[in-house]
Amino acid sequence: MSTSGTTAFALSGADLVLEAFERIQVRAAEITADHMVSARRSMNLVQARWANRGTNLWKVSPAGSPQMVALVQGAATYALPPGTIMLLDCYLRTTPAGADPVDRILTPISRSDYAALGDKSAQGAPTVYWFDRQAMAPTVTLWQMPDQNGPYEFVAYTLSQIEDANALASQTPDIPYRFSEALCADLALHLARKFPPTPAGGVTIADLKLAAFEAWEEAAQEDRERVSLYLVPDFSGYYR
Repeated sequence: MSTSGTTAFALSGADLVLEAFERIQVRAAEITADHMVSARRSMNLVQARWANRGTNLWKVSPAGSPQMVALVQGAATYALPPGTIMLLDCYLRTTPAGADPVDRILTPISRSDYAALGDKSAQGAPTVYWFDRQAMAPTVTLWQMPDQNGPYEFVAYTLSQIEDANALASQTPDIPYRFSEALCADLALHLARKFPPTPAGGVTIADLKLAAFEAWEEAAQEDRERVSLYLVPDFSGYYR
């Protein structure tokens, strides 16, 4: 027997909603427009919870490429794209005339750390940054402010907000294939709290909660970079 030869399976928003409703014993013929509106709200709330659980690798920078911001001498604060919810690896890139670019890691500091800096107008090669996590207009502020020895660029891998979900046959959720079951299971749990399944069906909130947890754990375990981790203790304080 032959296989399909394709790897294009992806549930549309509408199909995902239908599957979630079926898991709580609401059949397609029983679904109304109000059901679909409620399901769309729940899908987006599920995705908001996912954003709080950690780094979703498929939303790291556009197409996996870092954001790059040209720095201006004497300017400390720079706008970031709307929907930026986290900064991951950040670098200062210096490109001397006629030479290759050189990257140097930048260290994050908190709002309180930045407020405690004495001379915020000091110029030099930036070494630290403060990410201001505004909802609509996130910014990054550097210290020291860039000086005349550039040109400098702020280079950062960013985590972006998951795109809005719609319960439409023409759109698919902004998730990879491996998270389809997790979204469906979590959506079924949310819908069951609003449209409780009948006891005769044998489906309980506890069952759905366990299924959602297991599906998330399975997907989250695969949403990682498969590289070795090396931990080396620092014994420098023991030697002089």
